[in-house]
Amino acid sequence: MGSVVSIEKLEAEAAAWLIRCEAPRCTAQERASLVAWLAASPRNRAAYMRLRAAWSQADQLRRLRPLDASINENLLADSILPSLKSNGRRRQ
Repeated sequence: MGSVVSIEKLEAEAAAWLIRCEAPRCTAQERASLVAWLAASPRNRAAYMRLRAAWSQADQLRRLRPLDASINENLLADSILPSLKSNGRRRQ
């Protein structure tokens, strides 16, 4: 039986790869090592893709913040929550 990698360890490895490859000084050799790590297991690819998607979404949210750093406390209620509620009604 092969070794079983814990979810926490796998996500930590994926996060380390993501951080390393997002760095401006990332080398071609590091990128090749990432490709090899991704090819080694579907679990590696899945963990990396989940973190990459979350990283991308966080970056999009950061870019959407107001320049004056004000916070609209009703942002979710005004924009996101109504669409979630309507999606929930369609499923019933």
